[in-house]
Parts: sequence; C-alpha cells; structure tokens
Amino acid sequence: MLRQFHRSSPWRNQWLPTPGVILDLQHPRARGLLGLWVPHTSPIRGQVNDTGANDIDLLSAIMRDLSPHRRDAVFSPGSLGADVPGQWVIGHNGVGFYIVSGQNGALKVVPKHTTDWDLQGAFTVMCRVRLNTLSTADINTRAFCGRSDGAGAPTKKWFWAWAEAGYAGVTPANRLFLHNVPQPTGEDTVATVDWNPATTEIYTVALTRAADKTVGFFVDGYRVGDPVASTLALSIPDSLTLNWGWGEDFGVNIPGTFFWMKAWERDLSPREVLAEHTSPWEMLRLPMNMAGGSAARGARVRAFWY
Repeated sequence: MLRQFHRSSPWRNQWLPTPGVILDLQHPRARGLLGLWVPHTSPIRGQVNDTGANDIDLLSAIMRDLSPHRRDAVFSPGSLGADVPGQWVIGHNGVGFYIVSGQNGALKVVPKHTTDWDLQGAFTVMCRVRLNTLSTADINTRAFCGRSDGAGAPTKKWFWAWAEAGYAGVTPANRLFLHNVPQPTGEDTVATVDWNPATTEIYTVALTRAADKTVGFFVDGYRVGDPVASTLALSIPDSLTLNWGWGEDFGVNIPGTFFWMKAWERDLSPREVLAEHTSPWEMLRLPMNMAGGSAARGARVRAFWY
C-alpha cells in the first residue's frame, strides 16, 4: 500500500516518505534503528525555490526523527572567526535541506544519553544525498557525518567522508573513507575502489562497521570495492552531538543536499543496504486513520510537514 501511495504522492522517486507514516517496529530493518531523519521545517514561509539567492533562509531547519527515539537533527549555521555561517534552503527539485554555504553549517543531533553515539561496536550510517560542490578553496573533503571537538590536534574526532583530491596527504583521491583521531598517521580506513560522484546526481551512500571493525562502503546499494579490515577504535569526543554534513572546522563539510539520514547500532547486511536504497520506506506504514478520504489525508499532511 505504501508503494502504491508513493505514485500519487508529491514526494516522488522515494526521496521522502508519505507524510503521516509511522515506523513499523516489527519490520526486520527497524531492529537496532538509532534514527531515521526526514526534512521538516516550521514554517517554510514561501521560501521554496530550486535555485537563486531568494531561496536562502536562516529560519530553524529540522530533520524530523521518525524513529521511537525522537531525536531531531537541527540545522546549526555555526560561526568560526571570519568564516561565513552556513545557510540552508528547501527546493522542489528533490525535496531536502541544501546546505548552501559556510564551513560550519551542519544538521546536529543531540543525544538523550552521553553514550548514544559512542558507536564502539557494530553500526551503520546511511544517507540520501547530492554533492552540490565537490571542491572548495580550503579543502576538497565532503563529510557525510561525524563527531568532532574541533579542528587540529589534540582533537578527538571521527568522520565518514569522500575526498576528491585526497585527505591530509594520506587518503587517495576520489575515495570514500573513515577518518579517526587520535590515531597513528596513515591508518584511516579507506575504500578499495575509487568513486567519482557528479553534482547532478543523487546517491544513497552507506558505511557499515562490523563487530570485528571490518568496514564496508556502499553507493546506491552496492559495495564500493572489498570489505576493509580495521583495528581503529572510534574516538569519543567531548562534544555529544552527531553531525550530519560536517566532520570538523575548516572545510571538512558537505555543501550539498540531504534528503534523509539513517543510523543503526548494527551492521546491515549487503542485502539490507540494497533494500534500503531501492525501497527506503518499507519499514514505515500508514496508520489506520490514513486510509480514509483525501480530506483527512490532506489534514495529516499539513500537520506533519508544517
């Protein structure tokens, strides 16, 4: 039923779930779910455009957590010295939060417990995203998510990213990688195969980490190269937030569009990763009162998104 509803929904191509859906806790892929974030803002105030200066807005932007944890990701424009604060925009052409500019714009999730994002065991992080900018003047690393106390040593941080020109003189160009500090030089976990994204495409990217610390990198449901053995224990920063679109200060960020983000405290199998790409909303269901007429459905749509 949910798939059929998509075809008559304004959220086509499965970028967003049908408004008003709820998580099916019995679905196999809902097991271990840490968060499932989709765009929500209150209010939009007419600032809905595809491109141009008029679509920039500094109102509060939220990625609503549809999981039982209810930990929303709130956009933080940030500010560091003379750097330009980040800005966001919502566009009809692929509904999502477009982090337009700035080195500090990020969607930040504040945990309810200090151990929520330790991620010392198995985990999976995944997002549907478009890289609107592949390189910047300061650094060419596009971070999908991470945690950090700031830039430079002796900062404790980790982030999952893609680097067009390599990172810190160690990571090869055009590779997905998991960066961790503190760590011996050169021990980043790096995908075994290049990935060359285009700014015109939308991708589902995922990182899985098994209990034995083996890392898998995925694009559009398929593994990028071979699983990578790792011995790194992720750092636990003093900062509690999980940052989507930001790895550290000074350019390790993602000027791009997030359509949704997900995280699990287990490593999804390759089959599950592919299923999340092809049918990302299977773990959601329509509540009983959504099966009625269009008027009731429209009321729920307005209540949910606005």
